[in-house]
Amino acid sequence: MDSTGSRVPAALISFCLIVPAWLAAAPQSVDSAGAAQPSQVVVVYKDGRESSHPLAEVARIEFRSETGSATVVPPPAPRVPRIAGLWEEADGHCAGTRWEIFQSGENVWKIIAEVRCRNGESAHWQTFATRWQDPRTLVYTVTFSDKPAGWLGTNEHVLTVTGEGTAELLWRAGGSSGTVKLRRLQAK
Repeated sequence: MDSTGSRVPAALISFCLIVPAWLAAAPQSVDSAGAAQPSQVVVVYKDGRESSHPLAEVARIEFRSETGSATVVPPPAPRVPRIAGLWEEADGHCAGTRWEIFQSGENVWKIIAEVRCRNGESAHWQTFATRWQDPRTLVYTVTFSDKPAGWLGTNEHVLTVTGEGTAELLWRAGGSSGTVKLRRLQAK
């Protein structure tokens, strides 16, 4: 075996170790939760040419050897925004309702709400959410443990983080729906 044959795997391993650093140093954009997110993968050639590719279009990065074997490096996973903490409804009929959101497992979020509405109606519920629709949007179902007469017992909620301390909640129950704004009172 010649000396170049033994250097190819070493070079391939070196590239695999360098790629995460390249991805971390990729141009950054800021998502609506204020988190820096890579936006492009840039390949820089020895002669100085560059080839940019939107990270959203990259499924994986492969390094192929002359023998045809490939090493695959997946792009970084989207960062889940900081959602844990104490939140309050900022508008709507039940403005002032407190929401406590905290992580109770690797991919499990527990949400507890004490609902207090202007006309004196109140309710309590808690649920577990495990499905992120995208890096900013948590989808879950709420079943009220106690509720005023006329309230439906189950609601579908879509909670979208819109900024570092703001979120919007879309709720659906039966044929009704609405949107309320949330503001963070305290981060955890």
